[in-house]
Amino acid sequence: MPQVDWLASVQGRYQLVLAVRASGTHGILALFEELDTQFAEIISERYVSSILHAASFVPWLAHDGSARRRSWQCHAAPLSPEIDMTDRKLLDQIVTSPLASLRELGKRCNLPASTVAYRFEKLLRCGVIIGFTLVYDDREAGAEGFVLSISTYGLAGTQYDALIALAGRNPADLWVVRMLGEWDLEIGVSISDVEELNSLMRDVYMVGQGRVRQVAVHSVGTTYK
Repeated sequence: MPQVDWLASVQGRYQLVLAVRASGTHGILALFEELDTQFAEIISERYVSSILHAASFVPWLAHDGSARRRSWQCHAAPLSPEIDMTDRKLLDQIVTSPLASLRELGKRCNLPASTVAYRFEKLLRCGVIIGFTLVYDDREAGAEGFVLSISTYGLAGTQYDALIALAGRNPADLWVVRMLGEWDLEIGVSISDVEELNSLMRDVYMVGQGRVRQVAVHSVGTTYK
């Protein structure tokens, strides 16, 4: 399914989580129809949440808690960058082979390396390419992955900002998403001691100032990207 960015198996209230890019409601309904065609007998319930604000924290930067970590952020209604078909062709090749050199990308796109370099910088400047990261296995690194799903009684914008800032200060937090749906906020974490999870949950309730209704924890199994 080309619209699926990643899929994760989890243990908790839900068993599977899919992150998708869809063209409005029609795109979501088309995805459900395709899933029902093959798996209607085993899917008992499903929920959709629309992402309003997402921040993914750079995983390889050292962080001692004294400064704010860098993050890549996106919002529900970003500005539409002006990119042409050549930019799209180059982007397709970068997605397919992210480690390819500019010269190799030029050969695949039939462009000189100087043009590829210029357009690559353009895609970075206008935010089409957010950045590059690495992916590693939490368990092999001696840690476990969890997702904290947070529902509230309604938060002010400053309280959402405070929870997002809390995730940014905690080196165990990998990403945070504000959404519209059953849950208001989700935080992805990688920890080696369950006490770290309890500490983070206490911080969430404290920063929420009595407006956090529930925090559900899901253990992440396998993630496919």
